[in-house]
Amino acid sequence: MSVAFGSAVSSTNVNSAFVSKTTDSTTVGVLDLNNSGSGTRVTNVQQEINNLKNNVNAAVTIASGGTIAISTTQREQLHRVSGNGGAQTLSTTPFGTSAPTDGTIIRVLCTSDTNTISLVNNDAANGAIVNGNCTLKKYNVVTFLYDASLSRYIEIARNF
Repeated sequence: MSVAFGSAVSSTNVNSAFVSKTTDSTTVGVLDLNNSGSGTRVTNVQQEINNLKNNVNAAVTIASGGTIAISTTQREQLHRVSGNGGAQTLSTTPFGTSAPTDGTIIRVLCTSDTNTISLVNNDAANGAIVNGNCTLKKYNVVTFLYDASLSRYIEIARNF
């Protein structure tokens, strides 16, 4: 329901048309937040909230030259990986060529001592900037930040 121009104001049409600040409210459509004095407009509040949660993915095995299938909307992601049938080196674009949201954090956790995963430094679009050799074994984690202005996944931490 909406309040049309010229309609009489009543508690029924006003309460049904707006989300309450003081009581629980439900909305079926998309809720936008747009207050010019409070910062950037949020055009789909529920989607923004969903994207803030940590996305933990099922363990996958990756072939030589393969990529890790990331989400382009989830802002924090954990990917459990191992090599397919032995030690494997990922593609020079290890997370594919579809860029995620600027500032996305991606953690890669290896689940095998023998089926290791290696990442190579690649200073090119959608490449990973790694701080030296990066071969992940069981329990090793490397963390990347995606920078949209550079179109690069930049290593920010590792535990090995």
